[in-house]
Amino acid sequence: MISRIFLLGIAIAALVLNAPPSARADGVSVRLSPDTGVPELIFYHGMVLNHDLQVIEPTSENVSRILRLYAEGVAASAPDDAARLKFADALKAVQVSGASDGGTEIRTYATLSRWLLKDAKHPKQAALEDMGKALEVWASIPSGPGADAPLETKLKSLGIEAAREEAAPAVSYIDQCRNANVPIPPDFGQPGWQEIYPLDPNYSFVADSNSIAKVWVYVSPDPAKPGMCVGLPREDRMTEEIGLFGIICQSKTTSKACFWDNIDKTTHYRLTSEQSKVMKIAEIEDATMIGENCTNCHRGRNAFNIHPRTSLDFSKIFPTGTDAWYEPIAGRPTWGNPGPIQLEDGTQCGGCHKIPEVADDNNTGTIKAYCRILRQVVDKTMPPHEMPAGWLNPRDEFARDIAFLRGKCGGP
Repeated sequence: MISRIFLLGIAIAALVLNAPPSARADGVSVRLSPDTGVPELIFYHGMVLNHDLQVIEPTSENVSRILRLYAEGVAASAPDDAARLKFADALKAVQVSGASDGGTEIRTYATLSRWLLKDAKHPKQAALEDMGKALEVWASIPSGPGADAPLETKLKSLGIEAAREEAAPAVSYIDQCRNANVPIPPDFGQPGWQEIYPLDPNYSFVADSNSIAKVWVYVSPDPAKPGMCVGLPREDRMTEEIGLFGIICQSKTTSKACFWDNIDKTTHYRLTSEQSKVMKIAEIEDATMIGENCTNCHRGRNAFNIHPRTSLDFSKIFPTGTDAWYEPIAGRPTWGNPGPIQLEDGTQCGGCHKIPEVADDNNTGTIKAYCRILRQVVDKTMPPHEMPAGWLNPRDEFARDIAFLRGKCGGP
């Protein structure tokens, strides 16, 4: 038995940790993390992007490829030899090798990854669990008890139980937010929501030719508890159907912020367009459940990524110029708002506002998601009252600032 475990560990390590530094999914290059062997991905408003910000569409081929790479990475970096052995036995039992149908293959990889992270005391458990949750929503994989009874029964016979069960918090998320003076928005489609003009695609952080981001705001009517919510539904350019739809709300008095996504909190499926048009805030996933770490990108003085002179410039609606450093309400160890960074003497970029740290809280590899935000802002809208500073070829007066920020990001 010991020799079998030893050989299995060698086999998985050779498969994943010593694999080529990148794989491909539908022509999109996917780089593997040197730390964990899982794909280096950026999660952005429900989309999955590779390290070069290329969108990976959730086709059956892409979903199968990414889930397999993720599961193999989790298995290879798990500290428990017995767990890796059971992982291999389970794959053999379910015949995940092309003999099974694609749906069973995908669900098996997701379920085994969940089980490994639950039982094997993985050193990056929280971060990889969040990644798995985000991938399951992207891949539309059921994850609650009984979601896939035949597969669960087969794996249970091997001593593997990994259906996800969400523990109910002592205080509901909405009450936590309300107690922190964060405005709770009305259900979408109800009075109070105000539509701003659509976001110019040039100022979207991800090039997505199939959809356009609409911008909606809700301003708290209570003068004693001022604050604002921003909703960003993404509509198909041709059909106008809503696909992805995130909401962020922040209090002016406490600087606390809350997050929601249009994912059903019971089924963990993304809402349909018709459901999103009448989305009920109490029935969708909040920051205690969302797998995608919103705070890898939404950080700084406020939770909103502001683009001056665009539909994302809320300066006349909400006092975003405060010096307070916002705090996300999440209850998750991977969420946070690190910073501000200490700029070098003589730099100018801190003159208007402070700059957050760029490292990911849940960094499972070398990607620094906020650097992708920072670069585009510097190339397009910052500083706000003159020509952009420029990232690769900065203007002379900002050359020192940009060199410093590029150094924080690990290069250009």
